[in-house]
Amino acid sequence: MLTSKVAIRMLTRRSIHSSSIVRGGHHEPDYVHAKYMYNLRNERMSKPVAAAAVGGAVAFGIGVPFFAVWFSQKKAGVW
Repeated sequence: MLTSKVAIRMLTRRSIHSSSIVRGGHHEPDYVHAKYMYNLRNERMSKPVAAAAVGGAVAFGIGVPFFAVWFSQKKAGVW
């Protein structure tokens, strides 16, 4: 009987809780103190990658509406 009361009390208790903060140690990510973490100009190959990303986004943004118009006109029998 005592264990069921304790279990009910544990289930019905409401509080804000979280796990403790772990700093350092074995599971710390390597990039926390990286030399060029936020300085993208000093990283290798940043300009070609950024250019490819922007070019791809522009091509996608222009290509999707053109494809939609072409597909809808093809279905309508205009072309």
